[in-house]
Amino acid sequence: MASDQQPRLIVLDVASLLHRAYHGVPQHFTSASGEPTNAVFGFTNTLLRIVDEIEPTHAAAAFDLPGKTFRHDQFADYKAGRPDPDESLIVQFRRVRQLIDALGIPAYELEGYEADDLLGTLACQAERVGFEVLLVTGDQDAYQLVTANVRVLSSNPRTGKQVIHDAVSIRERWGVRPDQVVDFKGLSGDSSDNIPGVRGIGEKTAARLLQQFANIDEVYAHLQDVSPATRRRLDGQQGIAELSRDLARIVTDLPVRFDPDRTRLWQADAHATSTIMHELQFRSLLDRLPLNMVEPPVGNTPVSSPTEPEIIRTTGMASTLAERLAKLKLVGIFPLLQNTRTGPNLCGLGLAWDGGSAYLPGGPSGTRNLESLRPWIESDKHAKVIFDSKLLQRSLAGHQMTLRGVANDLMLAAYLTNTDAPPQTLDDLVSRQLGQTLYPPMVEAPEPNTLAIAPPEQASQALAVRANACLQLAQELQKELDEQEVAHILRDVEIPLAAVLATIEGHGVAIDVPALRELSRKLQQEIDALANVVHKHAGRSFNINSPKQLRSVLFETLKLPTGRKTKSGYSTASSVLEQLVDAHPIVQHVLDYRTTAKLKSTYADALADMVVPETGRLHTSFNQAVTATGRLSSANPNLQNIPIRTQRGREIRRSFVSGSDNLALLAIDYSQIELRVLAHVSQDAAMCQAFHQGKDIHATTAAYLHGVSIDEVSPSMRRVAKATNFGIVYGMTAQGLMQRTDMDFDTAQAFIDSYFSTYPGVKAYMDRTVAEAHERGFAKTMLGRRRYLPGLKAHAFHERSASERIAINMPIQGAAADIIKIAMIDLDRKLLERGLSARILLQVHDELVLEVPHGELEAVLPLSKASMAETYPLRVPLVVDARVGADWRDMRKI
Repeated sequence: MASDQQPRLIVLDVASLLHRAYHGVPQHFTSASGEPTNAVFGFTNTLLRIVDEIEPTHAAAAFDLPGKTFRHDQFADYKAGRPDPDESLIVQFRRVRQLIDALGIPAYELEGYEADDLLGTLACQAERVGFEVLLVTGDQDAYQLVTANVRVLSSNPRTGKQVIHDAVSIRERWGVRPDQVVDFKGLSGDSSDNIPGVRGIGEKTAARLLQQFANIDEVYAHLQDVSPATRRRLDGQQGIAELSRDLARIVTDLPVRFDPDRTRLWQADAHATSTIMHELQFRSLLDRLPLNMVEPPVGNTPVSSPTEPEIIRTTGMASTLAERLAKLKLVGIFPLLQNTRTGPNLCGLGLAWDGGSAYLPGGPSGTRNLESLRPWIESDKHAKVIFDSKLLQRSLAGHQMTLRGVANDLMLAAYLTNTDAPPQTLDDLVSRQLGQTLYPPMVEAPEPNTLAIAPPEQASQALAVRANACLQLAQELQKELDEQEVAHILRDVEIPLAAVLATIEGHGVAIDVPALRELSRKLQQEIDALANVVHKHAGRSFNINSPKQLRSVLFETLKLPTGRKTKSGYSTASSVLEQLVDAHPIVQHVLDYRTTAKLKSTYADALADMVVPETGRLHTSFNQAVTATGRLSSANPNLQNIPIRTQRGREIRRSFVSGSDNLALLAIDYSQIELRVLAHVSQDAAMCQAFHQGKDIHATTAAYLHGVSIDEVSPSMRRVAKATNFGIVYGMTAQGLMQRTDMDFDTAQAFIDSYFSTYPGVKAYMDRTVAEAHERGFAKTMLGRRRYLPGLKAHAFHERSASERIAINMPIQGAAADIIKIAMIDLDRKLLERGLSARILLQVHDELVLEVPHGELEAVLPLSKASMAETYPLRVPLVVDARVGADWRDMRKI
């Protein structure tokens, strides 16, 4: 806490915090209107957490203005390697500014300067008038500003904990004093800002030099005293070292004034703050603001638990509670979960029913009390309501319990009724559905490997009110489920699937870490070799990762044809470069460089680092409530994008292995499931006949379109037919086909016209589906899953056309997603019923991967095929392929 004698100021580097939040909070985080809010949420959450933990008395915010700064005048390529921010991030800067203004935090900005310079100036002024200053930024340049009263506050990217950097920690990190940071950057450079530094001088060498000499001037004054190898690198580079130092130096005397009165917390506009927070649906964050500051809008009143929750402290109390629960028709559940590397850990359990509520604290005694509830938890006959049943399933697995009797999963129910704006938290859903704010605020789960759980008296109220809210929401959402005729999807598909996914996530998949490390080494060699080839073609060295430098090489030096132009110049996106492959050999090498670099960073390095030491396996999280079509997605890591098309990509799959020599991986995947669904929904006679006869649908399509026999279809004919078959599923136009092939527009249009003449049922389906979507306002799958499409009413042609394409695709892609979900539920049930040890490890789009004991393969193979091919019959056969092997790459067909 800041003492009365020394006030404490936090200065927020808004751009730094917002960028970190954008990449740290899931990007599907949106308001009900579809406005992206992930970065604003992360920023606000960080601000409130800092206020809670640091207890500042004053706050200020520093903004970057668009455009060049004085550093660009010194060095034209300053920050040249940075890609343009995503549009969904750019739009959130406006919201953050609105929120900061509403909170009464003064914003500082100055044309030609950066936020760092404002941080430096405010820090110096505040320190001079007796303030303790914390600079809240992820930019390490700010380390140079550290003094006895000025420190840097950032967060650990892995744990999220706040970290304070002072002179001691900076010396431990870099081996230099804060006043030497600019010289350190001058020697070693800074790739994030494209500050060059002295070529060949890394951080260790720079630190060693500055430990021997005070600064760059002293280094060059005593050049004869450094080692010959280092001297050769430094010789003749004093100018670039000094330039780099100047670029890194933060200005501390800008013409802005620190005002202690203006920066005092909290001088907020209560109404404006409430309005913005409710528009963004940050109800849980709103509760954490000073209660005397924020007034709930009319119709949005705080609600607390209707009854005082009983805190279950003994096994006797737990037994009595179990007897009571067994007599109830419906109980709301809300858990307090601690995130760990191996999965969620149950730290408390809130329960509510009509007329009562209870709270089971965590810890050893809580485990014993929880055991008393086992019969009720595992009973199908006792109905339970919860938000995100999969997480509770995961946590109960740690107690060898299985959650049964889930009557309603509110997260999944809300997702089914509005797929484009799924709720992130129960508090968000309560505000959206009931117009209420839950009170007291939700207690924070303890950090991993700690037991710092909130006192039971505090946690009991927070969890009980949320368990009770589950009961209220269940009634509201059930009405919407019934009105939209999707209740059966929740009951028969999504809730059972949540239990299956919980098991899959908990089991994890074995990874050959040494193989990934070796692959990473080889990929780095390839990256270096490709960089040399690119530089040779360019005639000079440059930063291939810098769009600006690459643009200069391709379009100015080599004079290649220019493609799409962005606000910063001609695009160097891969989609643009792919069209220039024949223009110059450098283009393919650049594309290969990018692909190889992505393989290394995204897969070879990242996957190895994410293996959990306790299990030796990778534990991804499957998301049911993210995609608008109903497809599953995965995160931490995303296993839906493990590459397969290239040799190097397949080597990534080689690292996914069976857990022991006694086990094998079994992969079962659908053959062209979306086209088979298209044949089913369109009832096109020619397409249905081709599938019934087991013909190659792409060759058959090519034969029809070119008027030749299947034997006469060339590879190029088949390739174009394949592009058309799959493109039609996504509402592809002649323009789209032209981009995928060598056709001109007229030829592509004629080809599509011929395609629809060949498959008239497909054309009729598309026309009918678009017309129905316009009439109803939504598209839906065979199972009845809906996606609302407000863009169908848009005045802009391109927006309306995009929605029409979604209307065509969603029923097909959504049906394919439903089919494999049903297959997963069926297969998991059959494996358990037969007492087999085989388990599903992964679902990747149209493929399931299982881990099977060798002795069970003969039994599991037909079960898996039957679940995939027969669980949801179509008008055409669902064909599946099966492969088996010790790893995911080297598998043989069976």
